[in-house]
Amino acid sequence: MATASNVNTITATAGSAVSVYRFVSLAADGKYDHTGANVRADGVSAEAAAADTDIFAMAQLQGVMKLESGAAVSVGDLISSDSTGRAVTATATVDFYNMGVARSISAGAGEIIEVLLHSPDRDPGS
Repeated sequence: MATASNVNTITATAGSAVSVYRFVSLAADGKYDHTGANVRADGVSAEAAAADTDIFAMAQLQGVMKLESGAAVSVGDLISSDSTGRAVTATATVDFYNMGVARSISAGAGEIIEVLLHSPDRDPGS
């Protein structure tokens, strides 16, 4: 079972429907949307999903947080975002940013995993 710890949350406004446990990024309109692939995340949606213009809890990129997987993930994989904000294994040839390290496994998309978050870094292999 995935858990969260040492996470600071702030409130944010959704710019579209935001699913829980996905990477989110600040958009040009000043609201948060799911992070796309090769985009720097600003946080993770925490606690509950949000509709457009709703206020939601956003976990900052630190500590251990729950994230929904977008594909199979192994313990120790560097994590980045897929096109819908789900956690996927970062690769030097595809992903510009990595935002954490997987602490649990996922057999495929839609599973909740633990990720040790950190400030987004450019993947050193790219």
